[in-house]
Amino acid sequence: MKLQFAKFFASVIFIGKFPVAPGTFASLMANLFLYFVLLYQNQASIDLRLLMAFLVPLLFFVGVFTSSIVTKEINDKDPSSIVIDEWVGQWIPFVFLPLNIQNLVLSFIFFRIFDISKILFINKFESFSGGWGVMLDDVLAGIYALVLVIIFNQFI
Repeated sequence: MKLQFAKFFASVIFIGKFPVAPGTFASLMANLFLYFVLLYQNQASIDLRLLMAFLVPLLFFVGVFTSSIVTKEINDKDPSSIVIDEWVGQWIPFVFLPLNIQNLVLSFIFFRIFDISKILFINKFESFSGGWGVMLDDVLAGIYALVLVIIFNQFI
């Protein structure tokens, strides 16, 4: 039961089973979810930054826990089926930034560049054991994406 829940959660309702580029697909789905939140934000009067400030750390820690279970069970350090890390990394900018189409597109592009390339010390975080290694590299990619979106918004 615990393993089934861990696989279900870590793969974000099995989005991680997408056959082609599951990390990119998961990032796209994370932003698509936020886009629908954007559409209904005014009607529901949601304080999105407060919600994200709660959800991102919660998903991070549950992601560490469930990713640790899955990686240990299948003996793979960072399986492509685990995509909760993409959701967390993709949503980090929206703890601090307003939710709009421009920020959604920019955060997606910048996050994917950093997550795929593993530049600027991101690859060092993969060496942490279990779920920590799965999650932390995407957290750093999300922080870098946040910084670039802020720079883009200020100067371009």
